[in-house]
Amino acid sequence: MINSGREWDWMEEEEQVEEILTEANAYNLRAEVKTTAEMFIKDDPELSKTAAYQMAYIEWIK
Repeated sequence: MINSGREWDWMEEEEQVEEILTEANAYNLRAEVKTTAEMFIKDDPELSKTAAYQMAYIEWIK
């Protein structure tokens, strides 16, 4: 079965999240970024996963 557009979007989002976590890992902040992103998503369920991880990364890298 061919993947629907929605599944491809999900895969792209997961790849973006993994890239953010890989970059965070370079600063030994992978776990902190992941935990913070999950808190952002819990607080705002409509926030995209990618946006939450970007926000968390920025929060920790400052």
